Amino acid sequence: MDSSRPMISLLLLLLLLIVVAICSSGSVATTAGQGPVFVEEPGDVLHQLEGGGNRQVALRCNASGTPPPTYRWFSNGSEVELTDGRHSVQAAGTLVVATRRKGRTATAYSCLAANRHGAVRSRTALVLPQYLDPFPVEERDPVYVRLHAGLVLVCAPPPHSPEIARGGAETRIGSIEF
Repeated sequence: MDSSRPMISLLLLLLLLIVVAICSSGSVATTAGQGPVFVEEPGDVLHQLEGGGNRQVALRCNASGTPPPTYRWFSNGSEVELTDGRHSVQAAGTLVVATRRKGRTATAYSCLAANRHGAVRSRTALVLPQYLDPFPVEERDPVYVRLHAGLVLVCAPPPHSPEIARGGAETRIGSIEF
């Protein structure tokens, strides 16, 4: 039994040398590459809707990797349909969104960058429409009050988005502060 141990060690060493020789000669295909790593992720967008019209918002998503990654976008958890007329993708994964008219709520977008070595999903970015309709211009009847008496004037703001903070409190939506 003791005489077989050196023989097994010698065979293992010979097998290791053969494997190293084959790998270094290029006979065995090796694949080099790297999974996607984000260079730029989409950020929250608070955009102004003027006159109730539509506008476009660009969400940037850029990742490095070998081979270069492909991009897929998700809206509120579902894959974005690029044939719907509202969404298109530009170079390096930038998503252009034709925003809707006022009255819509925030939409959450995320980007998935993938190649054969892996995939990575971006942070979630909120796209929030912002508008303030004009204040009414009609005159109100005068209000009379006695000196040192209390008075409450009722004033309702015109339709708007996002909601207005009450009592001086700071409003925060995602990473957007206003």
